[in-house]
Amino acid sequence: MLTMITSNMQAKATKLFDENKKKSPEKIIVTYGGAMHNDLAPKEGREQWSFAKSLDDLSNHKYVELDLVVPEYVGTTKAWQDMPWYKAFQKSASCEGAQKARKKTIVYTTSPRAYALIFPCSK
Repeated sequence: MLTMITSNMQAKATKLFDENKKKSPEKIIVTYGGAMHNDLAPKEGREQWSFAKSLDDLSNHKYVELDLVVPEYVGTTKAWQDMPWYKAFQKSASCEGAQKARKKTIVYTTSPRAYALIFPCSK
């Protein structure tokens, strides 16, 4: 399933990029989905499930990785704790125990051209 998602997203994004290059080169291509599929630097052993490197090469290294995070869903499991933004999130962005729900969006830079956008807390 992971291989199929990667392959299909990569093929679709490549097709859109090629079409866009001919018609409207000033526009960008945005894909949605891929907790690991969009990683510029995937964890060891997960490289085959990321389409980021091929799209980065295709775009002449203009690819940007952006993870969208709903803060209430962030748990204490190892998968979450391994995220490069997790410690900072726990210190300042978590919704748990806050007197007032955090109303601002937070963006962490996790590496060059890689970001995590944390949505505001829900009411």
